[in-house]
Amino acid sequence: ADSILATVGGKLTWTRPDLVGIATGFDTGNTFYVSANGNDSNSGVTFEKPFKTIAYALTQISPGANQILQVSAGEYEETFPLSIPIGVTVRGAGQRATLLKPTVATETNDCFLLDDRTTVEDMTIGGMYKPAGAANNNYAFRFKTGADIQNRSPYVQRVTVINRGTQVTASDPYGYGSADAYPTTAPGGAGVLV
Repeated sequence: ADSILATVGGKLTWTRPDLVGIATGFDTGNTFYVSANGNDSNSGVTFEKPFKTIAYALTQISPGANQILQVSAGEYEETFPLSIPIGVTVRGAGQRATLLKPTVATETNDCFLLDDRTTVEDMTIGGMYKPAGAANNNYAFRFKTGADIQNRSPYVQRVTVINRGTQVTASDPYGYGSADAYPTTAPGGAGVLV
């Protein structure tokens, strides 16, 4: 059970993986949970006792290899920006299942601040916008100030970004017809800044 079939000295032989240069160690890391029905006073380390907010959960996770923040299906209103610790993956339940949007007070801020070995996957980010004439651009993804990429650049996969304009109506619920909606004035609530 602890051996593999490998060529050793020109012959096919069963041997231990480490004797033929194959590393078998794996840093398991930890999984933390967030649910719309959770509570930030919970431990967050089991599906039954999840945190309520992504922002709080990210402050409870230490930087490290293979740390996962599993965000259950639901709609999450969060205080942006969300700073992801080194080596942490923020994983939703799917693009059509997990929706992340800012509070009204933070809808013009960046969403995720990325660092070395960070990953965001399987969710939709929406509700961000850049008011007409605003000097700063807000992005769904940006490197955090002082980010030092040593091992692997951040990954963003299976994520949809849906921004909005300021003039929303019943027939235009995202305000795409507004003068300040992307791409009318380009970079309103942009995607990624590298």
